[in-house]
Amino acid sequence: MDFFGKDWLIQDSVLWTLLIFATLLTFIIPFVARYWKVNLLDLIVSPTKARDTICKMSQNQRKAHLWITATLDVAYPLSYGGLFAGAAMRFFPRGPYLVVPALLAIVMDLTEGGIQILALKSTYDFLDFKRYITPLKFGFAFLGLGLALIGFASELLRGVGS
Repeated sequence: MDFFGKDWLIQDSVLWTLLIFATLLTFIIPFVARYWKVNLLDLIVSPTKARDTICKMSQNQRKAHLWITATLDVAYPLSYGGLFAGAAMRFFPRGPYLVVPALLAIVMDLTEGGIQILALKSTYDFLDFKRYITPLKFGFAFLGLGLALIGFASELLRGVGS
């Protein structure tokens, strides 16, 4: 069994852990954002709207958003992306290419987070790239989720048919 490879990622305990973390973060991130009264940039595709949202933030809101993005929103794509990748490897062992959407969702989400951190710190404005990266992030994430659900459903049906 290799610790960081396929054998590790498809274990029941790892998949359950990733599911729990992804589910918790799905609720924790909006809760923390509401607490600090922060409009998260993660759902904004338009660079202009993202800039306007940042301009309307107080310094405390910018700082809160920066910390949400640098901590929770790093753990989130690693959790859901790892879950979707592990499910694809487990349920479709002959289709290793089906892990690609989950991996690309992780890359897009982390890239988007980096762009947002730079903008929130007023270091550099790469927000124009959000018009491409944000839809790609969601597209790859939903494709990864769909593959995971199809794999899980087919596994359940195989178990019921046995």
